[in-house]
Amino acid sequence: MKKQQPTSIRLENISKIFYDRSRNAEVQAIRPLTLEIKPGQLTTFLGPSGCGKTTLLRLVAGFEEPTTGKIIIGGLDQTNIMANKRDIGFVFQNYALFPHMTIYDNVSYGLKLKRLSPSKVKEAVGDVLEIVGLSGMEKRFPNQISGGEQQRVALARVIVTRPRVLLFDEPLSNLDAKRRIQVRMEIKELQQMLSITSLYVTHDQEEALAISDQIVVMNKGTIEQVGTPQEIYSRPKTVFVANFVGKTNVWAVRIKDNRNNVVEPERGGPAFRVLESLKGFAKGEKAFALIRPEAVKVAPLSSAEQEHLRGKVQALTYLGEKVEYDLEVGGEKMKAVVYDPQPKTVFKPGENVAVILPEERISIVSH
Repeated sequence: MKKQQPTSIRLENISKIFYDRSRNAEVQAIRPLTLEIKPGQLTTFLGPSGCGKTTLLRLVAGFEEPTTGKIIIGGLDQTNIMANKRDIGFVFQNYALFPHMTIYDNVSYGLKLKRLSPSKVKEAVGDVLEIVGLSGMEKRFPNQISGGEQQRVALARVIVTRPRVLLFDEPLSNLDAKRRIQVRMEIKELQQMLSITSLYVTHDQEEALAISDQIVVMNKGTIEQVGTPQEIYSRPKTVFVANFVGKTNVWAVRIKDNRNNVVEPERGGPAFRVLESLKGFAKGEKAFALIRPEAVKVAPLSSAEQEHLRGKVQALTYLGEKVEYDLEVGGEKMKAVVYDPQPKTVFKPGENVAVILPEERISIVSH
């Protein structure tokens, strides 16, 4: 199966309002937003239940009509085009396979609707089953294969029709943890090989980080942040993003010197410098400092050569490959994670330690 020319997607001022009969009121599922999806990218909509990610996917698919805005696919306005005319493949959460049909018949179903010749159908199905690793299983039925294999059949049935866009709605939610990891990498490899522009909905942060070219973090119908997995994790732009994608230390600060990038804790304690520019903040403005636990360094007070804060170990959790510390630093609670801990370097509860916060790992956000 050859690559096809990848397609761009642009959502312009899209919103969606539903009427809730139980409350006799309107519910704004999607607040007006604009989003650009580059050709060939796998973009993940990530967020908690009820944030609007599945609604946004259904708007792109054509299963729902937007209240405002336009849906541009491949440079063409598709807002009022019916779902079956948009040339989009949708991989459902529950696979939606026909239980009475063989794997071959399930995969070939869409091609037969297009009235392709039997020889072309056979060739296309053979190609796609080889791509998803199911060659030789053509005569089996869905109940004779594993959940992971059923997911691959569902994927094969979609891509065999060569859609311009692939949409995934929580496609791995029915698989166990080990199988999820395997299948998500298969999806990513397949998407890259075929270069199909894809939108993927999940609430699983690890899944999003592992497979995405771009992540769209959503909350209450709005976009909190758009970026690469590295940008989302290393440079969250809001406290919500920092807390939803991984774990983070958050403490309230005040901008002390916006020219030299210096902040001071609101509850007292020594001021500290950050690497990122604070020119967008006013002097004295309230903000939040964010730093990931694994970026916090813990060292003996006697050997700390770098500039540091003084902290006390409140508790520790030893997990073999890492130690998680609960620290008290200047009246604030802080978590630190140390990987590959050696027995002689593990600090005990009650022990005073040097806490080093690398300035390049600290983000300052307004909310």
